[in-house]
Amino acid sequence: MGRNNLVANPGSVATFEAQRDSPESDDVRSLLEPHLAFANEHSPPEDVHALDMDGLLADDVPFFSIREDSTLLGVGALKQLDQGHLGLKSIHT
Repeated sequence: MGRNNLVANPGSVATFEAQRDSPESDDVRSLLEPHLAFANEHSPPEDVHALDMDGLLADDVPFFSIREDSTLLGVGALKQLDQGHLGLKSIHT
């Protein structure tokens, strides 16, 4: 991944970077903890498909962050569901 431009306001451009990251980073944890708490609070247990930290640390689950300068803006992960399908996991901004 690399640097991309996102138009925030007409006449101004914000630069952000999407990259592989660790879900164990302090700022990432502070975003993921309320994400998982929300999923568990508002969904029946059988419908909570958000990955916990162990799931996000699995070798086959690439985890990404989007940052502007060094400020975390959002996160997400990919999980192979079967040979032809990926699932978007733990997306939060």
